[in-house]
Amino acid sequence: MKDKVKEWVKYADLDYKSALKLNEDEYLTSSAAFHCQQAVEKYLKALIENLDMDVPRVHTLLVLMNIVMENYKIDFDRDVLDQINEVYIDTRYPSSTGLIPDGIPQKGTITLFLSFVEDIKIKVEKLLKTN
Repeated sequence: MKDKVKEWVKYADLDYKSALKLNEDEYLTSSAAFHCQQAVEKYLKALIENLDMDVPRVHTLLVLMNIVMENYKIDFDRDVLDQINEVYIDTRYPSSTGLIPDGIPQKGTITLFLSFVEDIKIKVEKLLKTN
């Protein structure tokens, strides 16, 4: 595995671990959601980097996933990806009343996000080993 790809995976793993820790505190669910979004973003960018493509400087998971899907076979829950995709902007700007369209995420939502991140992590690692 190329060094740049390893770096993307390393930082994605750190975001994933951060989200797991933050989810232990019910008052930190917005931060946990943000780290879930960041982890997915970085895992997808690792796959793009692995293709020797320029990694786009975007945070939109849908854009990144479309690039990935043009080059890899990867199954994922589109509804959950859409929810996680909403997280980036909403956690960065105080004008939002919460996170995602329904406000500050509940622990159950973060548990769903974490499950999605774990699934993406496993799939990305498998793809990187075979490509």
